[in-house]
Amino acid sequence: MTEISRKQAQEIRYLPEGSYPYGLEVFRVSDLRRRTSREGMRRTYGYTFYMLILVTEGQCNQMLDFEPCLGAAGSLLMVRPGQAHNFGESEYWDGWILLVRPDFLWLASSREDIRLGFDIERFPARVHIDAKGLERAESAIQWMRQDAAYIDESIPDAFAE
Repeated sequence: MTEISRKQAQEIRYLPEGSYPYGLEVFRVSDLRRRTSREGMRRTYGYTFYMLILVTEGQCNQMLDFEPCLGAAGSLLMVRPGQAHNFGESEYWDGWILLVRPDFLWLASSREDIRLGFDIERFPARVHIDAKGLERAESAIQWMRQDAAYIDESIPDAFAE
């Protein structure tokens, strides 16, 4: 990102509500729209975390590093820390958002077998998946959301710092 564009993007850090213990947060775009203003959705941000956006319905024109990113059902957009992003002006689409702290993922080292590690930096900025893949991806995301929402109360202060 250029120095001029950095000044245009408001930085957002990974700060989940309450005592959320995980480095992964999952929610719907429609939920985000209810929690923020129309102007907030259209503002350009620079994030300190990874954000995956899976479009599940409708069409959108998001911006990534000030370039248009057209999306429809099955579009998956990867926003990396430091990139400029906004959700665009269209309100007639929905999807899933996964926020991921950079330290949550293990990066593959040059000594590891690539099958044993996941290097998020190798993931493309945009991917389109077919209807069957979208169904499977949405199901997996819903499971992640359920798992992330569950905190085992039998282990008090397990995640306290």
